[in-house]
Amino acid sequence: MDIFASTFQKKFCNILRNEGLKPFTSEEIGITHDTAYDYRSGRSGPSAKNLAKIIKAFPQYTCYILDLDPKGLPEQKILKD
Repeated sequence: MDIFASTFQKKFCNILRNEGLKPFTSEEIGITHDTAYDYRSGRSGPSAKNLAKIIKAFPQYTCYILDLDPKGLPEQKILKD
């Protein structure tokens, strides 16, 4: 498992948990169930296209996902890893 996939796995799971979403709600995000499973298990990190879909579905976590300064975007939620 590479470092990016491992880091993204934690963040993706934290976002789903914080939003109270079941892992099977991947269709609401716009990604396949198998792809969401790969992210949750740390098997792979997202492609640029899927990363954009996830950010579009959860814009309040943009800084958290991309490790950016939350002061740059309004209404950001920062979760502890």
